[in-house]
Amino acid sequence: ALGCTSAALVLSGCTGLLASVRNLLAPTEQWRCGGVPIASLCIMQHRKGSDKPVIKKALVELDGPMSQPFAAWCEMRGA
Repeated sequence: ALGCTSAALVLSGCTGLLASVRNLLAPTEQWRCGGVPIASLCIMQHRKGSDKPVIKKALVELDGPMSQPFAAWCEMRGA
């Protein structure tokens, strides 16, 4: 779905968008495909003497609640 969404955005001449697919826990008929403006993901940072738009770095929290299924899987494997 993500590849098809990307292709549809390119063929439609939509630039500056990141392909997205939402509602993935629902059946495929209920998925919602679209594009997110890359500018909406950017913050301004001062680099080399001027402000530049950059995508904020996001680190994975290995101790967070979303990482617990992965931790349980690793524990089952004995890793």
